[in-house]
Amino acid sequence: LKSGNDIIANGLDVPETMKGLTMNVEELWLDMIDLHKSNKKLQDENTDLKDQIKSLSIRIGKLEGKK
Repeated sequence: LKSGNDIIANGLDVPETMKGLTMNVEELWLDMIDLHKSNKKLQDENTDLKDQIKSLSIRIGKLEGKK
């Protein structure tokens, strides 16, 4: 996209500006989709780790109870 000074000096090419903005929006949208997938993967991993901790805590409690 053009700088403010360039727009003042040479004007604004609306179709070209819209094309650039549309491309930026598309790139941001694709980035957002990737981030959503990464976030979902991390949430699932976090849930699995919490389940493992809970299971291990129960096992440790049972072992400590046998002493």
